[in-house]
This record gives sequence, C-alpha cells and structure tokens, in this order.
Amino acid sequence: YIPSAPPEIWVLLVLSGFIGIGIGHTLYYTSIPILGLATSSGLNLLIPFIAGLLSFMVFSETFTLLQFAGGAVLVGGCVLVIKIRFKHI
Repeated sequence: YIPSAPPEIWVLLVLSGFIGIGIGHTLYYTSIPILGLATSSGLNLLIPFIAGLLSFMVFSETFTLLQFAGGAVLVGGCVLVIKIRFKHI
C-alpha cells in the first residue's frame, strides 16, 4: 500500500533521500582514509544525539536529562578519540 500524496511531495521525498543519503555516505566514506575507520565510526555515533538536539531546538521536542547526560558522554568520548587519534599533530 502506497499512501496518496501530491506529486510535489513525492519529488521532495525522493530528493531528500538522495541528497541526505548521497551526501552523508559520500562524506563518511571520504573521511575513512583521512580519519581512520575507528575515528569515523566513533564520530558517527553522534548522529542520533545531534538529530535529537536539532529536533529539540527546532520542533520543541522533549529532551530528558538522561538524554543530555548520554549525549555529554558521547561528546566526551568523541573528544578523547580525536585527541588520541591526532596526538602526534
């Protein structure tokens, strides 16, 4: 079953998918040789937290203290990974 929607909505939906997935994957796979797989994967863990923060700011979604604490742990972990990865620079 495919829900009915105006053609403009379907075009925007398909473009959003192509742009979001296309650009996201291109940047991710480009970053692997530069940052290394472990660093790229570690930074990739921030995506749900960033999406949650954006929905909190833009759409006034609820964000609990536990979610903020978990995000702080993720950000702290990513900072450590980056510092260790680029220690020699």
